[in-house]
Order: sequence, then C-alpha cells, then structure tokens
Amino acid sequence: MLNRAGNVAFRASIATQTKKSSNRVFIPSAIILTITGFGVSLFGLHRLDDSRKHAFYLNSNKP
Repeated sequence: MLNRAGNVAFRASIATQTKKSSNRVFIPSAIILTITGFGVSLFGLHRLDDSRKHAFYLNSNKP
C-alpha cells in the first residue's frame, strides 16, 4: 500500500515536472515566434511601402 502511494506521488511529481518544463520551453518559444512574426510583418509592410513609392516615382518621372 505504501509502495503504491509512493509510486503515485512519484508519477505525479514527474507529471508536474514535465508540465512545468514544457511550459518553460513553450512560453519563450511562443514569445520568440510572436516577436519574429511581428518583426517580419513590420519589415514586410515597410518593404511593400518602399516598393510602392518607388513604382510611383518611376511612373511620375515619365515625361
């Protein structure tokens, strides 16, 4: 009986440890992905805006 209780406690501690470690791994990766996505979207929008301006200048400079 005591062995069984110890086994259950051991399993529970392993489960909580894996849960904690997965959260510890998951949260920073989620933050990194969010920042990367945000940066890429900003950079992409900036590039798109630049190319649009460039095309506009090319078109407006035509005689």
